[in-house]
Amino acid sequence: MSDGLCPCPAPATDGGQGWILVVEDEPMLRELTATVLGALGYQVRTAGDGREGAELFRLHHASLKAVLLDLLMPVMGGRESFLAMHSHDPGVPVIICSGCGESAEVAELLGLGAAGILGKPFLITELAVALARLTGH
Repeated sequence: MSDGLCPCPAPATDGGQGWILVVEDEPMLRELTATVLGALGYQVRTAGDGREGAELFRLHHASLKAVLLDLLMPVMGGRESFLAMHSHDPGVPVIICSGCGESAEVAELLGLGAAGILGKPFLITELAVALARLTGH
């Protein structure tokens, strides 16, 4: 069965639960990711840059199951945003989303406590499995 968004099988999960924060500067990617997460059963908050993401994180970290954080953004990049989030509440898993692959910056963030990396573009199944692993759903 296809989810209609890509020619890949539906994710083999029981459905997501809880809030996910998506921090992505590209409006189309942000909206598509939010739509996919909603279809997977998650509730979604979105931010268009790292500073907005860090502020939403500060306000809502207690209810967040995970964060999807773009690495390269204007205003405040992913590294600075991650550091702000992680210093406020290191218990919320942050997945770095990057089209640059495993760069030195990604390796640094993984070493500082980022929960993982999703290479862009990622498949819906990869997103579903990564979040199910982190959230238990």
